[in-house]
Amino acid sequence: MATANAAWGIEIGAFAVKALRLERVGDEVEVSDYAVIPHKRVLCTPDINVSEVVRMTLGQLISQKQLDDELIVMSIQGHSSLVRFAKLPPVEPKKIPDIVKFEAVQQIPFPIDEVEWDYQVFQDEDSPEVEVGLFAVTREKIAELLGLYGEVGLSPEVFTLSPLALFNAMHHDFKLHNETNPVVFIDIGTTATDVVIAQGDRCWIRTFPIGGNHFTAAIADAFKISHAKAERLKQEAHTSKYAKQIMQSMRGVFRDLLGDLQRSLGYFANTHPDTPLTDMVGVGSTFRIPGLRKFIGMQLEVQVQRLDEFRRIRVQGKGAAGFAEHNVNLATAYGLALQGIGLECISANLVPRTIRREQLWRRKTKWFVAAAAVAVAAGGVTFIRPISEGAAIGELPSVVNSAVKDANA
Repeated sequence: MATANAAWGIEIGAFAVKALRLERVGDEVEVSDYAVIPHKRVLCTPDINVSEVVRMTLGQLISQKQLDDELIVMSIQGHSSLVRFAKLPPVEPKKIPDIVKFEAVQQIPFPIDEVEWDYQVFQDEDSPEVEVGLFAVTREKIAELLGLYGEVGLSPEVFTLSPLALFNAMHHDFKLHNETNPVVFIDIGTTATDVVIAQGDRCWIRTFPIGGNHFTAAIADAFKISHAKAERLKQEAHTSKYAKQIMQSMRGVFRDLLGDLQRSLGYFANTHPDTPLTDMVGVGSTFRIPGLRKFIGMQLEVQVQRLDEFRRIRVQGKGAAGFAEHNVNLATAYGLALQGIGLECISANLVPRTIRREQLWRRKTKWFVAAAAVAVAAGGVTFIRPISEGAAIGELPSVVNSAVKDANA
């Protein structure tokens, strides 16, 4: 994949399009621009044309930001993808790709020619043990997304999974490269939750279908109100005079979320028995629900922090307040942009290879055209210069004509 000194990371969430532009300065990064544009209606609202809503929101983004000739990295939601982890037998490094392909055929529950897939090898320098992460999406889903984004003029050079982008962001922001103790990141999105367990340069991922919209639906059902009104009640729960009733209406979703979290962490504990999970960080605006973080912490008997700001990127000046308000929802876009500028830890790319070759050719074509223009200009100068110089001399002075006659004689 081509990398650049600047890149846009764009996440199409169910509630909004979130975009972040990073510029690389050495091994550090700076935020040069960002945008959070809510959809006209939440994408999980019944009976809406999702594609049309996304087109409209992306149209707003394109009209507000200059995206031409920019490197763009976009995400695929965790619940639309497949993630598997497998341990490989000790083999020579040159044989790993063949072993990985064999594992992919075994682990991916679709014919291998019907998916786009990539992998990452995890291996400690002092250990012969090799683990591989397999990441796959059906080609049908990729074609659907590329077609939708192409309609508004976007051609992402990288597609990666949202939980991988979250891992890349947190790996960079928390400086996890040499961290031996695992950190659990719980990203509660609108429709699903990603559990990302990061340990140094390795990660483990599980996604389950419970998200912020389930809390909204529970409120709407309990109060017999519309989805939009229930969403406002959820956001205002901490100040509402109906706070107690709101919390009671969401109790069942609290339990379901906790149950899936316990199953996810229990599975990891069974496969990694010597790795205690004591550090947890909540990501996403759903963690602003009063009591949710405390409830999870008490039930799991751990301290759960909430990601309220990033450690290594910030915005100065007039945009600082807006960025501080939205950064809890920009973690995925952060990781996407990091991959665009080459500072990711996991570099999976699910854009089909044929599309990548076309994009590479288009970039080269621009250089060919520029080089040809320079060559034509240089050739023109070489041809025109003698003529222009001759014209500049004009009529020869009489003394020169006289000398020429004497010379001829």
